[in-house]
Amino acid sequence: MVSFYNFNDVIRELLNNTYIILSDKFKKDKNIKLYEIIENIKLENYDFYKTIIGLSFLDSYRLLTDKKNYNNLTANELEFLNLFEKVEDIDDLMFLLEENPNVINSILLGSIKFKRLNLKGQANMLLQLPDDKSYKFNKFYFFEKYEMFKDRSKDDIINIYLKKDKLKKEEKIYEILNIMDVMFIGNINGFSKLLLEMLKVFYKWKKVLQITKPELTFGLEDEILEIVENNSIENIIYLLTCSPNLIEIIITDFLEYETNDMILKSEIEKLYETLVSREIKIKLKEV
Repeated sequence: MVSFYNFNDVIRELLNNTYIILSDKFKKDKNIKLYEIIENIKLENYDFYKTIIGLSFLDSYRLLTDKKNYNNLTANELEFLNLFEKVEDIDDLMFLLEENPNVINSILLGSIKFKRLNLKGQANMLLQLPDDKSYKFNKFYFFEKYEMFKDRSKDDIINIYLKKDKLKKEEKIYEILNIMDVMFIGNINGFSKLLLEMLKVFYKWKKVLQITKPELTFGLEDEILEIVENNSIENIIYLLTCSPNLIEIIITDFLEYETNDMILKSEIEKLYETLVSREIKIKLKEV
């Protein structure tokens, strides 16, 4: 799994932390002037200043575009959005800000609002503008987008789960679900492939238990087995994505199985080959 350092998130963290410090220092001042903080950066490192401004502009633009999609813009926000839509590239933006320095503070607040969104919210925001538009203002955009929506294998998920050893089981599952949700938003093919990889492991384990221990009632797990057995691969994906609780069960059981004793897995493998129908095994081999 290739990873890239998310420099954009570092900038947002810097702006957010600065805002928190200033908010605490000037509790009675509702108009915190963030742009004064980056004036020194403008003098010392103009390229870095442009990077901050470009990213913050994009984040603000994305947030306003999302609000427009829900018909939820105030008159002031609509005025800003109309202004942003006329800006062609980073040089055009810098010219605009030279002419209208009062806009800078509003733009910087965009990155702070972006930073405070949850992972799914940030994923949705990244898709609000076309790639070519985003790249004109932020040269790190494609790295950030790749890192957010990259393909992950079932081994990646196991490693992420094991590394979160300080969290409770429910918290670790929740983080995995967030990763899956983000993939569903921006990488549906990668999401489908990963879900099917985990489903194949889930089915193998639970089907063997269903056959060897018929006295047990598995409830929703039985429902998942029926979905696998009675539907095409495409319909399986559709039915599961319509039922997030089923996906949570698949992920939970998948991780429990993969982090279990090797002897158990060896026995399940043998029983699966012996007990499960040839048709189902062929179907799951397509996964």
